[in-house]
Amino acid sequence: MFFASLRSEDQKELQAAIDEDFARIHQVVEDAKKLKRQIEVRKILSDILPFISVSEFAKQYFGKSASWLHQRSMLMRCMVKWQLSRKRN
Repeated sequence: MFFASLRSEDQKELQAAIDEDFARIHQVVEDAKKLKRQIEVRKILSDILPFISVSEFAKQYFGKSASWLHQRSMLMRCMVKWQLSRKRN
């Protein structure tokens, strides 16, 4: 009833504001999902991370710096796969 009582221009403005709010909400949810996944990965790897030299790993296997490796999150993906394979065996 309220929406129908508005002028067409006001309806468009209100709809745009609602759409913007929903887009922000969806972004917050996506960000929260990513953060949750990062936390889960860190929990999985917490036992082995202290024993890994990221710098040496990056140089030995990729010929790159530790910062390069971190930027691409390669270490996390590799270690998660390794940890999951250990849990299956």
